[in-house]
Amino acid sequence: MILCVKNIVSLLNFFFLKFFFWKKSNPGNKNIIFYNSEKIGDLIVSSLILENDDFFPGDVDIYFLIKENFYPLFKNYSGKIKIMTYNYKKYKWFLPYRFAFLKHLRNLNIDKFYNLTPARGMLNDEISLLSGSNMIYAINNDKKYLKGFAGKITDKYYDKILFQDIKNEYEKHIKLLDMLGINEKIYIFGNKKTFENSESNYLIEKIFVKSDEYIAISPLSTDLERTWGIENYSKLSKELAGTYRVVLIGSPKEKLLLEKIRQDNENILIDTSSLKDLPGIIKHCLMFIGGDSGLTHIALKLGKPLLAILDGGYFNTYFPYRVEDKNNNYIYNMMDCFECGFDCIFDKKYCLVNISYEEVINKTNKILKNLN
Repeated sequence: MILCVKNIVSLLNFFFLKFFFWKKSNPGNKNIIFYNSEKIGDLIVSSLILENDDFFPGDVDIYFLIKENFYPLFKNYSGKIKIMTYNYKKYKWFLPYRFAFLKHLRNLNIDKFYNLTPARGMLNDEISLLSGSNMIYAINNDKKYLKGFAGKITDKYYDKILFQDIKNEYEKHIKLLDMLGINEKIYIFGNKKTFENSESNYLIEKIFVKSDEYIAISPLSTDLERTWGIENYSKLSKELAGTYRVVLIGSPKEKLLLEKIRQDNENILIDTSSLKDLPGIIKHCLMFIGGDSGLTHIALKLGKPLLAILDGGYFNTYFPYRVEDKNNNYIYNMMDCFECGFDCIFDKKYCLVNISYEEVINKTNKILKNLN
């Protein structure tokens, strides 16, 4: 109910702004914007656009629009697509900033605007639909944040909602590139343009660990119920630390929980580096272990051997993906309620709770054995 009320207010704001920023045809426009307003994992999926920038026409300016707090993730990108950012909080709460940003957007002479955001909301629909672009597309019809009639209304303003019959986000992006005529050689994996200069790794620089000799583990999530469990990860880290160096990755605010997992084990290190250093940390690891998270997407993109311990909330939306690749390993407890979007019908997330420690450690050891 609260979300519906918020969407009504946002919809009224949209129509108010639409009075000033109406859509008009600009035959001379030829530039393109790809826009994703979501977080690390979604941006890594959309970075498939960056990897294939050489295939776009040379006389067209291509923009990749993201929230400015995620810019450090792409700071090392050196291709020809222009990374464009905006301040989400200012856009949401400060009307003069909103006017100025939309005016700037409309001055970029955009022909085609692609909203890549997986779960659309009123603000990212507003930015898309008021961009002044000749053609405006969305590749998702997920109305998680568009409850009530708001989503049905904004849908009508898009020229087309693409790929509604495709579930996986990677497959949608590949289909989009195919639609744009980029289908001969699509880059997804390996250390290419997005992270080609991601060499910074504080732990390696200080010789605390050696490249390709440590296991990187990302045990936490913004929603702790989406993790495999502090005790499980602590036990796993301790067992692996008997043979390997282990690096626990997380944000500074997660440091206390990471310390709890570490339990003063000298062979287990904690890294809470900034976004720009995350790809370098994962790039140099022997193996990566995590959940359905943004860091797992980085490991996938870098082609690192990985083990993803999956829940069922967004199963098939992102992972499992490319299961035929021997580097990509997934563990999950399949249930009838999978793909629930975390509208869980149980008191616990049994899709995670019921994944046994033995299953995870056995799979981990098998992967490590194959690497030797």
